[in-house]
Amino acid sequence: MNHNYQYSLDHYTPGNGGEISYKWLDWQKLQFSWEKIQKKMPDGVMSHTTYASLYLLKQPNKFMDSVCGIRHAVLRDEAELIQSGIQEQTAVMETRKHPFTKKNSYATFILLASVDKEGGTIPYQRLRVSVAQPWWNLVPWYAWAIVWFIGLGTLLCTVIVLYYRRKFKKTAAKLDYEMKDIRNIARVGYSDENVERVTLSEIRGQPGDPEDMQI
Repeated sequence: MNHNYQYSLDHYTPGNGGEISYKWLDWQKLQFSWEKIQKKMPDGVMSHTTYASLYLLKQPNKFMDSVCGIRHAVLRDEAELIQSGIQEQTAVMETRKHPFTKKNSYATFILLASVDKEGGTIPYQRLRVSVAQPWWNLVPWYAWAIVWFIGLGTLLCTVIVLYYRRKFKKTAAKLDYEMKDIRNIARVGYSDENVERVTLSEIRGQPGDPEDMQI
């Protein structure tokens, strides 16, 4: 543990040992949280209203664990003030708005907090976070739009092809059925012409046929 965390200014210490926790709200929003500054009292510990400033350390070194070291680092562009005057115990950072987090895989953060109206600034512990983005977040949105439209077009084409293929199969099956009926009729032993001849022959052979009567 760094000596700064054991040091107390008029018995003020950072809550939870000065630890900063974090969680991702989404792939580009990083939320930090911490405890209030506490003061040791004869009958226990009392939490005080805390005003905090969140810093991003671009080139972290051992001198940036102190209040003066961090403030001088900002002047040398070795640290960046993310947010100041934070009255709640949370802060949200959008990583895409900061060039450092867009170009680097890891980032180190530190918090300076003070007690309302009583002065005294206390550094919290450093926090190192992996800010590397997954590969799919590095692809531009218009590239995803193109891929989406291509996928949608492919899906529609597939549906149309399957529809007409099924329709073609139904039509082919119907034609095949009709052709079978035609072939069955063709297998009959006589044609329409034969039927006509047989009928005329039968008529001629009957009594009272006009042609027989002429004979």
